[in-house]
Amino acid sequence: MTSMDCFLHALIFAHGVHLCEGECQRLSDTGSAIAFCPTSNLFLGSGLFPLNKMEAKGIKVGMGTDVGAGIELFVTSNNERSV
Repeated sequence: MTSMDCFLHALIFAHGVHLCEGECQRLSDTGSAIAFCPTSNLFLGSGLFPLNKMEAKGIKVGMGTDVGAGIELFVTSNNERSV
């Protein structure tokens, strides 16, 4: 990603389930954010989003929906299912 200068400005990335420490630090340093979809991650079996870790590193986090792999189209339904 850095070779393509993707991290020169704050961006929003999807999922973020399997980020290494260096990637987390880069997201934090650039003010980037992650949008994750808990129902999609569970449906695919890709793992749980490490919300506490991201918040501790100061990474902005939002919740989205992933119709391609999730079971719900609406963000509000995803919110209800994630608690």
